[in-house]
Amino acid sequence: MKYLPVAEIPGHIVAYRNSLSTVEIAVEAAQPPEPEQQALRGILTQLRLRTGHDFSNYKRPTLLRRVERRINVRDLPDLPSYATFLQQNSEESKAAERFADLGYQFLPG
Repeated sequence: MKYLPVAEIPGHIVAYRNSLSTVEIAVEAAQPPEPEQQALRGILTQLRLRTGHDFSNYKRPTLLRRVERRINVRDLPDLPSYATFLQQNSEESKAAERFADLGYQFLPG
């Protein structure tokens, strides 16, 4: 776990708040973009393989909110970038394992 010096915390909070509006994942779309669909399938597969949890039956809006939060926390631009990040960083899988408890406020791991 990474701890920030106290003086850097306000800047990171502001940057996180500002990033919340930069990533949007459409919950329902007539024809979702294929790269995003592939990325979401890849994320769910990685989580299932690494954590043993199958999220395919979770409510889509809830699942997408959690993924969007992880994208913002990791300061990534989009869903495909998070899929790649998750695949390359086993530590993120450990943080993402908290997906199982959807009542948990999903913060940096």
